[in-house]
Order: sequence, then C-alpha cells, then structure tokens
Amino acid sequence: MITELKTKTITLDELIDAFLGATSHLSPHTQRYYRTYLKNFGWYAHKFGWPEAAEEITRDHIRQFLNYVSSNTNRWGLDDPTRSSSRRAAPGTAFHYGVVVKRLFRWASDEEEYVKENGIWRLKLPAPHFRQVEPYTDTEVMSLLEACEEEYRFRSCFLGSRNGAIIAVFCDTGR
Repeated sequence: MITELKTKTITLDELIDAFLGATSHLSPHTQRYYRTYLKNFGWYAHKFGWPEAAEEITRDHIRQFLNYVSSNTNRWGLDDPTRSSSRRAAPGTAFHYGVVVKRLFRWASDEEEYVKENGIWRLKLPAPHFRQVEPYTDTEVMSLLEACEEEYRFRSCFLGSRNGAIIAVFCDTGR
C-alpha cells in the first residue's frame, strides 16, 4: 500500500516566526527592523482577510499592502496622534516595507522552500524619493563660524574650537 504524506501548509504567522528565528544571528537593530515591519505586515493580512496559507499570498496582495502603507493614516489600528503611523508615510517608509516583505518571501521560497516561488521577490518597488536637503548659503556658514569664534573667545575655548572644526569638515567635504 502506497501512502502519500501531505505536507502541512505553513501559515503567514508561522512563516514570519520562522523567518525571525532564522535571522537571530543578525544585529539587534536588524532583528528589531524585521520584527517591527513584519508584525505590521501580519496585522494587515489578518485585518483585511488574506488567505491563511502563506503560499496563497500573491503580488496583488503585496501591492495592496504597500498602497495601504503609503496612503493611509492611523495605520496598524493605532489611533494615537503622537505616533508616526498617524501621519501619511514617507516614500522611503513604503519602500522599506516592500524590501522586508520581498526578503521574507525570497527566503521562504529559495532558502527554506516553505512556499513555491511566486515572484513576489521580483515585485518592482517605486524609488523612495528622499527629501532634498537645502544646503546652507555662504553667509549662513560664515555666521555659524563667527558664533563658534565668539564662543571660543568668551565662553569655552574647547567647544568653540570643536564646533568650528565640525563646521569646517562639513564645508570641506560638501556634506
């Protein structure tokens, strides 16, 4: 008699837990980064009635999730105006969510074979368009250096020298 063993389908929560366990060798900062983003991803999947089985999640699900991240306020069921989730997310935030979710599914299909390759990791993410920082004018830099010189002469020789050196390094390197 031949019997076939049916492999258990892994749920999204189990997949996230397995991934977080597999990344335990990474730095605490990276672990916290993955844990935070994937906790919110799992919350969204439950809230919007996604399939329980991780392999049934499609690229369209991920697109809906990224649209939610980039366009909604009061995300993750939190109605606290002091939290960053109460404001519209910056493009960089949505980009990072996309990177983490793609990494999760790439790991699940390539490294662990928990799910069949479904192309989620090939999903194109929009460029994060970070805010352009306006540089100081020459007049503003001179004012800062004069303030450092005044601090050097009248208050603290060390602080005036240090602050002037920091400003000079920024000016010399263009940062």
